[in-house]
Amino acid sequence: MRTVLLAAVATAVLGQSATPTFEVASIKPHPADLSEGTTLIPAPGGRLTILNAPLRVLLLLAYRIQKSQLFGGPDWMSSVPFDVTAKAAEDSTTEQMWPMLQTLLNDRFKIRSHPETRELPVYALVRARMNSSLGPGLNPSESDCTKGQCDFQLRLGSFHVRGFPMSALTNTLSQYSGRLVIDRTEITGPQNVDLTWAAETVSVNQPNSPAEANAPSLFTAVQEQLGLKLESTKARVEVLVIDHAEKPAPD
Repeated sequence: MRTVLLAAVATAVLGQSATPTFEVASIKPHPADLSEGTTLIPAPGGRLTILNAPLRVLLLLAYRIQKSQLFGGPDWMSSVPFDVTAKAAEDSTTEQMWPMLQTLLNDRFKIRSHPETRELPVYALVRARMNSSLGPGLNPSESDCTKGQCDFQLRLGSFHVRGFPMSALTNTLSQYSGRLVIDRTEITGPQNVDLTWAAETVSVNQPNSPAEANAPSLFTAVQEQLGLKLESTKARVEVLVIDHAEKPAPD
């Protein structure tokens, strides 16, 4: 099975009015099944490749939302995998390509959707210790990823970044905890984060790696390694509701 490396990303506003597009794009049925796992390959020169991803996963990537924020749509959105290859302008960044992917999916899958705000179960990320001290895996960084090259590694069961904002951590925790995570730590500025846990589920299929098989649960790891904790609560959350989608015609 393939390993997936995903950048931690911030949640975008749903329902954007701009319609940026790729120069060239192709969507084809994937020849194998979902057990292989989804592979995401952003590459220099404005190239984006996504392999073995059902439409539901493609929408999560395109809109930068968590699976708890996506509702509706036909059953095949979760079970039929597709391959996407696309080319944008040479100087396009990965972040600039997500709105292009929105446009591509809406066009090829004939998607009709609308945003809503719903009260949903979420996790609040708060400080865990009485003296508010942090754990060894979370430290202020001298570098700032938002102003230059990013140094990160995100795999199933481990997250290692340098100079990332707290939004990178909350978005990663959202992927693996099953709920949207809201930052209430009051920690500001870029951070270095080193977190290892025994992953049980993820939005894209992967097995646990042997090195992480004896690691603590995500909730325990966050508390022991970062000095933070995930508290269950509810919040008003913007979600995307799929009213209609069709399987794409062959390219």
